[in-house]
Amino acid sequence: MDNLTIGMATFDDFNGVYFTIQALKMYHGEAVKSAEIIVIDNNPSSKDGQETKAFCEKDKRIKYIESDNSRGAFSKEDVFVHAENENVLVCDCHVLFAPDSILSLKNFFKSGEDKGNLIQGPLLSDSMEIIATHLKPTWGSGMFGQWALDKRVYSEKAFEIPAQGMGVFACKKNSWVGFPKGASGFGGEEYIIHEKFRQAGKGAICLSNLKWLHRFRRPSGAPYSPTRENKFKNHIRGFLEADLPVFEVLEHYKSIGTPESEINKWLEDVTKENG
Repeated sequence: MDNLTIGMATFDDFNGVYFTIQALKMYHGEAVKSAEIIVIDNNPSSKDGQETKAFCEKDKRIKYIESDNSRGAFSKEDVFVHAENENVLVCDCHVLFAPDSILSLKNFFKSGEDKGNLIQGPLLSDSMEIIATHLKPTWGSGMFGQWALDKRVYSEKAFEIPAQGMGVFACKKNSWVGFPKGASGFGGEEYIIHEKFRQAGKGAICLSNLKWLHRFRRPSGAPYSPTRENKFKNHIRGFLEADLPVFEVLEHYKSIGTPESEINKWLEDVTKENG
C-alpha cells in the first residue's frame, strides 16, 4: 500500500463522497492507485449513509467507518486514528483537487520538506481561479479568520501562512495535535489548530500546487444547521486550550448582536466542562 491515506467525514452527502472519490481515481490515478481511503460516516443509517456504505464496500482500498455524529465536523480527525499510513490528507467530502495536486503533496512529503508542519493549499473559485491562500486574523459573522490571497502562491513552491480553511489539510500522522477537547458541530476549527501546531514547535504552510475546489452551495440546504451557540462554545474551548485571549470571542459575539445573557450562559457551560 502507498504511504498516503486520504480521508473525509460525511453526513448525508453520498453525492459529495461519490464524486470526490471518483474524481481522485479518475484524475489522480497514479498518485492514488495504492493509497488508503477512509470515509467517516456520521449518519450511517440514513438513505445517504446506506448508499455511501454500499459504494465504499465495492473498493477494497476504502475503509468505511460508522460514527454517531457526536462531534460533527470535528469527527474528521478520526481519519488520523484509523489511518495506517504515515502521511495523511483530510478533505471535506465535497472537494475536488486540481491536476497534479495530490502528486505534488506526495512529493513534498517524500522530500521531507513538510517538516511535520500542517500543510494546506490555495482555494479555487468556481471559475478555477485562486481566490484564497490563507485566512487573516480578523473576525466576521461568528468566525475567526477571513479569506485572503498571498501573491507568493504564483512564484513560490510553499510558504508559511497564519491559517487556512480546514476543507483540506495534511500532515504526518504523528504530527497531528488534535482538535480542542469537547469541540463538536461546526465552527471554531481555523486558527486554533494552526496555533496548536505553532505551540508544538511546528507551523502551517501553503503548498502552492495543492489546489482545491470546494462545493459550498447545496440547493436543498445542508442536512444540519450550525448554530451560533455551537460556534461560540467551540471558539471558547479553542481559545482556552491554546491560551489565547478569550475576550476577543466575547467582544465579537457581542458585536453581532448576541444577548449578553446567552453569552454568559454559554461561557458557564464551557467552564463547567473544564471543571
